[in-house]
Amino acid sequence: MKKNRFLPNLSWSALLILSLLPILFYFTYLLAYGVNVPFWDDWEIVSLMGHFYAGNLKFAQLWAQHNENRMIVPYLISMALYRLTAFNVKAAMFAGGTFLTLSFACFTYIFFKRHSLSWKFLPLAYLFFNFADTQNILWGFQMAWQLVSLCFFASVACLEESGDNKTAFAAAIFFAVLASFSSFQGLFVWPAGFIYLLFNQFSLKQRKIWISAALLSGLIYFAGFSFHSTGGPSVIYSLTHPLAIIKYLLIIAGGALLFPTPLHLNSLFFIARGFIGFFILGAGFLATFEASLESKKDKAFLLPGSMGFFSLLFFLSASIGRAGFGVGQALETRYSLYGIFILIAIYLTLLEKIRVSREKFFFFFKTFLIVLVFQVATSLQWGIIEGKSRFLYALKGQEILLNYPVVSPKLISIYLYPRPNEIPPRAAILEKYHLSAFSSWQSRALLPAPPTLEKLFKKNPGDWLIWRLLSTIYFYRPDLQKKYPPIPSETNFAREIVSWANKRGTQNDPDQALLFPWKNSLSQINRALR
Repeated sequence: MKKNRFLPNLSWSALLILSLLPILFYFTYLLAYGVNVPFWDDWEIVSLMGHFYAGNLKFAQLWAQHNENRMIVPYLISMALYRLTAFNVKAAMFAGGTFLTLSFACFTYIFFKRHSLSWKFLPLAYLFFNFADTQNILWGFQMAWQLVSLCFFASVACLEESGDNKTAFAAAIFFAVLASFSSFQGLFVWPAGFIYLLFNQFSLKQRKIWISAALLSGLIYFAGFSFHSTGGPSVIYSLTHPLAIIKYLLIIAGGALLFPTPLHLNSLFFIARGFIGFFILGAGFLATFEASLESKKDKAFLLPGSMGFFSLLFFLSASIGRAGFGVGQALETRYSLYGIFILIAIYLTLLEKIRVSREKFFFFFKTFLIVLVFQVATSLQWGIIEGKSRFLYALKGQEILLNYPVVSPKLISIYLYPRPNEIPPRAAILEKYHLSAFSSWQSRALLPAPPTLEKLFKKNPGDWLIWRLLSTIYFYRPDLQKKYPPIPSETNFAREIVSWANKRGTQNDPDQALLFPWKNSLSQINRALR
């Protein structure tokens, strides 16, 4: 009987497709749930764009601290993207996804230098593009962290080719410098990359050059640095409260193995999450330590050793810098990006260990593989639920942005930025240059108003703002468009939609919070239409 040569090819093709599917899922998810509205830290870039359009943008503004970060590289990338896309925040989200895809390409290159394509690669692909990381996926500003990830993996990939290859070594330094001025976490590329220089075939001169470049980058980074403007409680607070650091460290690490967060947080939840964090940190530390030791004999351990060290440094720095906020703040899903990397480091270390000693480590590998399957399945379910929630949340933020002159500061602080007094002048920049949500025709379109209202608007311009608020709600509410088509009479339509708004200002409706403060004005418009 002849051996069927088609089946191995079919199996290889199926594995390749399954490995690439997570990338398709990632960008489909982004298309489905991404919304073009600035959120929180995105408003810092709005200010920079305002200076750019006014012609007075200075280097000092790009170099200025954002919390503990120097972000000149992502700022320049964001501004270039926003100049081309009329400040479409989704462009930064897609850029972040592109950076993550390129990171995966670098990671895959290193992996396949020593392994062939098999089912053991699949968990790595699904971990890399993981929906536990919803905040980073659907938040344009977080593109900076995905850029740091790309710089880390690109630098490591270059170090894989270094030794006698001077160009590759110079490229590794270049990517480490880019990371250093993308975010505070980018500085960790230097010590994580040094594992390669310590255990691989690098000369003493190259090690000195790497250390010198790291020190120079650090000196430049911290020149004029204010440790009182790091976006959180004083570092001194954390250092004098070691128990707070430990609690925060355990909770933030537990986010890598995502499991459902209850509506009402309780002590049992934090204990469970802390226990999981303890497991991840312990396994991550052992895997990093073991991989670093084994790197002397087997270069396949260099990647997990470097990844594990990078992740552990991130966990420690985040805990020191943010512990004063309390453990509740550690539940933010954006921290899971680097947490997922430590899961990959553990997996790779076990994969290499069973290659050397299968009988001794296969049980641990199989157990950890089950944990990862649970993590991927749970994160997929969580990501869809959270994606829908953030989509509706962002749509409401878009409505509020379009009507910023009449919206209450409380709603602005909930949906756009915690310092609402800073939003009107920045929103005015977007409106003036037709950027972000103001680039759409709907943002400038008004519902047809009968002559009666036009007279009223001239007499009382404030009522025109209320009419604009109604227009925005109408254009983003298909149910209203179906129920109140703007025909056949402008007067009848205006009367119906104002009557609806007047009632919904006191009843249960998604836009009640927007309408209620203007109930008196709506009543006045309603009387004018009679």
